Amino acid sequence: MCRTIKVPEDVRKMAEAFGDVPLYIVGGFVRNSILGIGETDIDLASEKLPSEVMSLFGKNAVLVNKRLGTVHIKSANGNVYEHTTFRKESYPEGGGHSPDSVTIGASMEEDAARRDFSMNALYADAKTGEVIDPTGRGINDTLHRIIRTTSVDPRVIMKDDGLRLLRMVRLAGQLDFFIDKQLLSCAKDSVDLLDGVSAERIYKELQLIFLAELKHHDFNFDGHRRALLYMKQSGLLAKVFPVFPYIGGDENDVETLINVYSNVPSDFTLRLAALLMKASFSEINTVLCKLKTEKVRSEFICGILQYRDFASYGKPTDVEVRHMVQKLGKEKFMALCVLKRAENMETGISGHWRALMDICEQMEGRYPISLKEMNIDGEELIKKLKLKPGRKIGEILNKLLAWCAERPENNNKELLLAKANDYV
Repeated sequence: MCRTIKVPEDVRKMAEAFGDVPLYIVGGFVRNSILGIGETDIDLASEKLPSEVMSLFGKNAVLVNKRLGTVHIKSANGNVYEHTTFRKESYPEGGGHSPDSVTIGASMEEDAARRDFSMNALYADAKTGEVIDPTGRGINDTLHRIIRTTSVDPRVIMKDDGLRLLRMVRLAGQLDFFIDKQLLSCAKDSVDLLDGVSAERIYKELQLIFLAELKHHDFNFDGHRRALLYMKQSGLLAKVFPVFPYIGGDENDVETLINVYSNVPSDFTLRLAALLMKASFSEINTVLCKLKTEKVRSEFICGILQYRDFASYGKPTDVEVRHMVQKLGKEKFMALCVLKRAENMETGISGHWRALMDICEQMEGRYPISLKEMNIDGEELIKKLKLKPGRKIGEILNKLLAWCAERPENNNKELLLAKANDYV
């Protein structure tokens, strides 16, 4: 039975411009059209060489990657599509992601064989919408929601590019797919291929994995959890996050961290912090540095986890909570509360984090959270109390800020000056 998909009108017109040479839509758009889960970017492919495509479309075609034969074509509607000539590739050992040999000009079957998974090696005729399945398994795997490689032996494909290991679990999360048992077993034996992949590429994939449920959120609410569980099963979790072996292999501890990660909102920073909650600070810094995490994000995570034991041994007083909010800032304090609430949900410990969040919210407009919100500054202290500029001014201001956490009325210029004089 012939399977067809709906082809956008401007792509159909481009196919007509190709004349007798068929133009194909390839990859994710075809897969998603079969699944009926929403569209994605449209990638095009044909046997036409880049020079022929550029000659055909003139100023509306731009060569963007000569080595891979990639041309960007602007349609009559102003949409830009990526066209790649059928090609063959070979990779060096080590899984370094980049091919060492590329042959532009190949058959569709050879082009399909270089791709990662059968569900991504589907081609649709851009004139008729007819789907062509060169591997003979792509349509069936898509309909049964199974991730398999384009090669019968998964090692043939996976050994070429270590990033495909993370792409595999990311797609399983985003699409709500199962990973073939043979492929999963291959992944367990191949985790060291990630050593050949740059930290930047790994970090980028992690961001997509940790937010996998957002890709098709209308039907997939827990894709981030599914992806992470596959990372665990395949050994990728311990490879990317070497803090996990320190737990001593205790399955319950690892599961708790995964559950905490699963229960926090759709925020990459929070979910990354959740996986590091039981690690030491040296281990946290090692992981964040290895991933080349942005400085601002790293400082935010370390700032939260520095106080992860706050309120773990009983409910603090309102003043103690307000002191902590002043120390961390509202954003970090609320993030800490979210993480600890998620942890309490898994450990069964009755926490007070919702109440602490309320105290934080009630500070707004009543209690100063930062020095900027106090009704006095360093210049006034120097002038009124005849003090010399220096570190001591900052120490006095911080003491005054903490004093303001006791009563909102304390944030009064006259009272603050009197109190500062006491400190002096």
